[in-house]
Formats: sequence, structure tokens, C-alpha cells
Amino acid sequence: AANRASVMVETIAAESAALGEAITTSEERAAGVLVVTIGAASTEIVAYRHGGVALSASVPVGGDHFTNDLMIGLNTARADAEMIKETFGAVTAGWRHTGTTFEVPELGKPTSRLIDQSLLREILEARGLELFQLILDELRKSQSKDRLEDHLEAGVILAGGGAKLAGMCDLAERVLVMPARIGLPPRVLGLPEAYDSAEYSVLFSLLHHALRVRRFRSPHGSRVVNPWKHLFERKK
Repeated sequence: AANRASVMVETIAAESAALGEAITTSEERAAGVLVVTIGAASTEIVAYRHGGVALSASVPVGGDHFTNDLMIGLNTARADAEMIKETFGAVTAGWRHTGTTFEVPELGKPTSRLIDQSLLREILEARGLELFQLILDELRKSQSKDRLEDHLEAGVILAGGGAKLAGMCDLAERVLVMPARIGLPPRVLGLPEAYDSAEYSVLFSLLHHALRVRRFRSPHGSRVVNPWKHLFERKK
């Protein structure tokens, strides 16, 4: 599709690999670090140890599953469930309007009802626990003689739109028993503050990867001479 649109594809890269390169340091990869990209339909994980990739896997739970749980649990439309998740959602206690109530539009009805925030948290926390338990299971499937999760000294980095849900780092630390932080996009000169968010980490990491490939193939910023160019030039 890209080629037919007159866009030349120079290389193909896995999102999780590009993200791991961009948002971790060489010291973190040497010490051991886990990169978790929570997308819409699935979650991609890459674990680094001794500077190289020790594990790459995919978990079939993503941000859409949290939204679907709210849609069913609260009996509301998908668009309303997504708005409620972003506005009031949290996976651990103590985040966002704890102890308060809010209105939820009922599916197929012109009415709404009051829902306690604790019910919202219970629904989201259950899915979050499942997600991180599946990630832990993947770590324990590693063929390494030692438990991989015991050698990720730099902890876990959460990225992707699903990482924005309040309390995700706290829940990750509880289940995985390692420090957690949010992975922000690579620094880009002139990048508006609106894009300095976990949901844009994959996009800018892919751009960062493409730039590295371009620089590797064209050192010192020199232009690559196309040896076939003269074949397509008209003779004067």
C-alpha cells in the first residue's frame, strides 16, 4: 500500500523493538529492564538483559478491554465508557475522585444513573491485575535458568495509550514487584507539549528508529548516490 502511494519503504521494524531502543538507556538495558507497550487490542513486552533482548512477547489484553469491561459493567455506550475511563478511571485506590459518584448515561435510554467511583475502580483493577499477571507469566516462560523477573534491576517502563490510566504504575509494581515508570516519547526539538505523553511513545520511537537507520546508511549526513539514477535521466 505504501509503495503504491509512491512512498518508499526503507525498512520494517517491530513497534516494541523501536520503542525499547528509544526510551531506554544502554545502562538500563545492561542492568535489565522490561518495556511494556499497552496498545488498544494487545500489549507488547520486550525484556532486556546484559544489553540485549532476553524476551519478546505479546499479551492479548489492551486498552480496549478496559473500555469493554466498563461498557458491560456500567451498561453504557462505548463512547461514554471511554470518556468515563479517561476522566474518572483508576486501577488503584486513592486516584481520581475516590469516594465520589458520577453520572453514567444508560445504554439505549435517555436517562442516566449515579455510579460510585469505587465500582469503576473495581472493574478496571480486575482487568489490570489480569494484564500484569499475564505479563508475569510470560516472564516466567523464559528459558533462562534464573527467573527473569529477578534480574530486571531497572524495573518496568510502561508506554502506549493504555499506560495513561491512573494508577497503572502502582499496580505494575504490586504484581511484578519491581519499580515502574511511564515511558515518554524521545525528545524531539520543537515537539509541542501536547505530544509529550505515553500514547505518542510508539509513534515517535518509530520516527527515531527511522532516523537512526537513515544515519547509519548515510554517515555524516552525506547524501547517498543512487547508482541507477543515470538510467532514468534523459540525455540532452
